[in-house]
Amino acid sequence: MKPVISMNELMNRWDLSRPAITKMEQDGLLKRLKLPGVKYSMKNVLELEGMDSADWTHSPFEWRRLKDELARTRQKLERCRTFISQLSANMSQFEYEERRKANEDHEDLRTWVDQAKA
Repeated sequence: MKPVISMNELMNRWDLSRPAITKMEQDGLLKRLKLPGVKYSMKNVLELEGMDSADWTHSPFEWRRLKDELARTRQKLERCRTFISQLSANMSQFEYEERRKANEDHEDLRTWVDQAKA
């Protein structure tokens, strides 16, 4: 895990605006590091998220995003399964009708041959 996180990365991680993060700085919740650019200590970020730095590498916000993504993926999977099931049923119906039609054609041919012989 990186020891520092930029303002933009933190905005994406927490899904917050720049002014909201700046307000957290002004309130003393978040401390800006004295590095080029706007950087924060990852340890400080994890503490604000209620996690020890030895804990998971994903923030609670990332977990929420991942859970939402998983739910959307499961919905897509269910839609795909339904589509495949319907497609399979339609293909079976089509095949059944084609075979029945072919048998009817053979029956017509047999009838015609029998009539021709008589």
